[in-house]
Amino acid sequence: MPIKPEILWHSFGAKDCLKNALQIRAVPFQSESDSFLQLRYIEQYAADLNCECFAIETHYIDRDYIEDHSAFYSKSLNPYPNFCKRVHFFAGDVGVVAQRLTDAVRQGTTTGIEAYRAACRKFSADHYLGFAVIKPLQGTPVGRTVMKCYPSESSDGTYRRRFCCTKEYVAHFHGCELTVSGLAFQQQDIGVSACATTALWSALQKTADAEPIAAMTPVQITQYATRYSLPSGRPMPSEGLNIGQMCSAVQATGASPNLFRVEGNHRQARIILRTAILSGFAPVLALHNPMLGGHAVTAVGLKETVSSTEPDVHFHEHVVTGIYLHDDRLGPNLKCTFRESPNPDDSLGLDVQLRDSPTIEQWELRYILVPMHPKIRLSFADLESISSLVLQTLLAIHKVHVKGKIEVKEAPIGFDCRVLRAHHFLERLIVEDNGIDPEHLERIGKAVAPARYLGVIRVSGPFFSQFDLVVDTTGTLTNPNYLGVIPTEEAEPGMKAIGRLIALITKCPFVE
Repeated sequence: MPIKPEILWHSFGAKDCLKNALQIRAVPFQSESDSFLQLRYIEQYAADLNCECFAIETHYIDRDYIEDHSAFYSKSLNPYPNFCKRVHFFAGDVGVVAQRLTDAVRQGTTTGIEAYRAACRKFSADHYLGFAVIKPLQGTPVGRTVMKCYPSESSDGTYRRRFCCTKEYVAHFHGCELTVSGLAFQQQDIGVSACATTALWSALQKTADAEPIAAMTPVQITQYATRYSLPSGRPMPSEGLNIGQMCSAVQATGASPNLFRVEGNHRQARIILRTAILSGFAPVLALHNPMLGGHAVTAVGLKETVSSTEPDVHFHEHVVTGIYLHDDRLGPNLKCTFRESPNPDDSLGLDVQLRDSPTIEQWELRYILVPMHPKIRLSFADLESISSLVLQTLLAIHKVHVKGKIEVKEAPIGFDCRVLRAHHFLERLIVEDNGIDPEHLERIGKAVAPARYLGVIRVSGPFFSQFDLVVDTTGTLTNPNYLGVIPTEEAEPGMKAIGRLIALITKCPFVE
């Protein structure tokens, strides 16, 4: 029989509206709360974004699921379908949304392709909240899901959210090209993927956005990870991956696995997490809980408090109070807070508050795995080490040469470390209110070697003007290659003396 795809519109309302609209049944002998945990989380998340209606595509071919079906489900006795459903979420009621979609298509038929695309983007900005693929798997229905992130500013102004590990996804629906910015999430199915595979799949979505590597499906990640090592037996059904297998899978994609072993020192773990996320790399976190065992999640954003008090010397890690996680057991953009510890040698603790429950899961961070370009040889920890060396020089200069008493507590020495694509570094300078003009940018382009990725250490302090120390990421900590020192704020000439001295020490140009 020929396939007859349909689009079914629904108003977004009471609890379980997704389950009822999709006509999904719970797994036998399993409670509905366990069967639909991720689906209900997505429903509640959509409600947080003020969703008012949703539409269901009844026949959708998803690349990730079709690969899983070919490798695993097609070989089962049960005849699993090879197609999915896809749910689109919208702000606005059904009538308004449907009319706006029709208007966008009509605009294209009357005024051309550019006007049509502009209308699609305007509709997406005003109404589109994301989509969720629903797999024909009764026990694990939530497939590739991309939801719009929470707003950057909190409603009360006490903290801000920074979702830097996202990309733009395109969904074609009702004749329109819809766009949403987020990072793909899906539920692990145990058959093809467990938590580590799913976390890597999400992280590699972001890596593939920046580099020409293949966007791997879960079954491909599992196959690459278990090609040479099977400590838990057969690769599928998946029993999970160890750290070595996860690194092997990243290496097989053409990316490079940068692994940080978190052995105590929760402060350094915070610095590395902040630096990686603000650099736009989605880190995979290997966690451990005494009762639940090991687990892997993907970090997609930061929660930073708006604080007026800062330590004397800082890497801005003190403002990061939590992160947002893709946890395949629960849902996307999950809120997670750092567990404070007075002992600096303690490992970083993560507290996950389960939605609609007083239960708090307490996890300990064991590893941070960041898929990166293979030519980035300087790690985030290396950038911190270079910053510490610069700090020693600044404190020595302050002690010997600066006259008069300076209250460092009121204007602390700060370091902000990132790894940026060269054009993103220039874009950052352009959009900031720093007095940099086109001629200055031209001088930077002529003086600084055009590396693909740059290590950028922004240094600020009370007795000198802010500057960026730019480091070649293809070098190493023992043999560093400094590319330039660039002042990033307007200041009196005398305040730039420290930047010039750092340029002299590192034997690189001072570009102003």
